[in-house]
Amino acid sequence: DDSVMACIKSPQTGQVNVSMYWNTASPLNSVPLADPHFGLSSMTGKLEDDFYTCSFYRQAVTNIPIPSFRDGSSNKTNFDLDHDEYYLLLAHGPVNPSTGTLLIHSTTFVSAESVDLASFSSVSGAKAILVKLHASLMILAWLLCANFGTFFARYCKDIFQAHKIAGADIWFR
Repeated sequence: DDSVMACIKSPQTGQVNVSMYWNTASPLNSVPLADPHFGLSSMTGKLEDDFYTCSFYRQAVTNIPIPSFRDGSSNKTNFDLDHDEYYLLLAHGPVNPSTGTLLIHSTTFVSAESVDLASFSSVSGAKAILVKLHASLMILAWLLCANFGTFFARYCKDIFQAHKIAGADIWFR
């Protein structure tokens, strides 16, 4: 369960706005708060060269009313940005064209460790093991294939001298 500040381009007006959402763990869903600007002030948003820019101020201590699907009631969860640390999630994805609400993210980036928002520090993303594995295998493939190709081009030309493709030697002499 997470508090979300979303920078959304409205499908109806085309304007970029900041809204508050609540991410639920089960089922995975982003639910808009009853007051979409709860705890936010000085909100601006713009779209320039297909790049969204949103800026806003959020109260350091926010007691967020969590929406409930069952009976319409809400619990409250306290977020203290001055004293607690939080993981940051940057996500990109579509919005519902009729309601303008968030849909499932197509791309996400998560901070490698929790961030103290009361201090100024750099934030790095978590490195996915599959990205590292992909990079390692690509380097290995290039090293092996380049050596293999060089060896065959130099020493194995005469193996295919009698064979032709479209009237040309296989090695294109």
